[in-house]
Amino acid sequence: FEKPAGHWVTFVAEVAGVDLIAMAYAWSQKGVAFLLSTCGRTDPCPHPYLAKFEDEYGNVQFKEVERPFLANFYYTYNSLID
Repeated sequence: FEKPAGHWVTFVAEVAGVDLIAMAYAWSQKGVAFLLSTCGRTDPCPHPYLAKFEDEYGNVQFKEVERPFLANFYYTYNSLID
């Protein structure tokens, strides 16, 4: 069974008057990121994630993986968060 990378599931809710977005984003076949936000977009971003992996011969390969705007924003700016 192979898990597809570049897919996400989005949930929206209102808690105590605050709109929330919860997202499960499969950024690889092995990894899923869980994001919770009070703002942002969940549609596909035009800037894909560039996944790096080894092929069956040990050569490094790259593949573009679709990701949502919310994940793109987080991964672009998370190093600025203290």
